[in-house]
Amino acid sequence: MADRVHWHSSRAAFALRYNVMSLHGSVRANAPIVRRGGVGIGMPRPRKPAGPFRYFNSSPEVIRLVVMMYVRFPLSLRNVEDLLFERGIDICHETVRMWWNRFGPMFAGDIRRQRISRMRGFGTGAGTWTRCT
Repeated sequence: MADRVHWHSSRAAFALRYNVMSLHGSVRANAPIVRRGGVGIGMPRPRKPAGPFRYFNSSPEVIRLVVMMYVRFPLSLRNVEDLLFERGIDICHETVRMWWNRFGPMFAGDIRRQRISRMRGFGTGAGTWTRCT
């Protein structure tokens, strides 16, 4: 029974570690994290937004290349697999399909936003359009 950690000691350790609440139970916002010896280790780092490629071992450039090859050219999944194998990238055709299903709408939205921003910038500048009455 000596190995068991009581809930109040683990709760206090969690609160100190993750800067959730003080020992009295009140919420602390942006307070410096203090270790047991009273030595501060600074303010907590802000978290980065989680990227869509965080669980994949391949680089985002390779994933974008694969999806754009499949979408842009009339290739089958196995043709994309063969073309990438010739370039030294060994992936399965099912991986191409999974990436296309997962990242295709995201890439399409990016392209759509870029196209709209280019269209908005088209009419501005030295030769602005005016309405003739």
